[in-house]
Amino acid sequence: VLSLAALLLIGQVPGWAVAVLIAALTLLYLAVADYLYVARLAAYIEIAERERKQEESSQQSALGIQPVEAAPPSEPPGVAPTV
Repeated sequence: VLSLAALLLIGQVPGWAVAVLIAALTLLYLAVADYLYVARLAAYIEIAERERKQEESSQQSALGIQPVEAAPPSEPPGVAPTV
């Protein structure tokens, strides 16, 4: 709608100014649309992560499995420990 309103300025201001205004409005619109699209994708990812974590915890509790922390990496056999 704003770009159509900018077209009404054609007879009153130079043509290049109207073209710049329409280009600026277009870029602003595209920036807002891209921001909303990325925000929606981030929300979908967050929902999927929460559901995955919830499924993992419910499966572990149903089997009676307690989460185990990873052991620190050890030296390969035959290598003297570093001091």
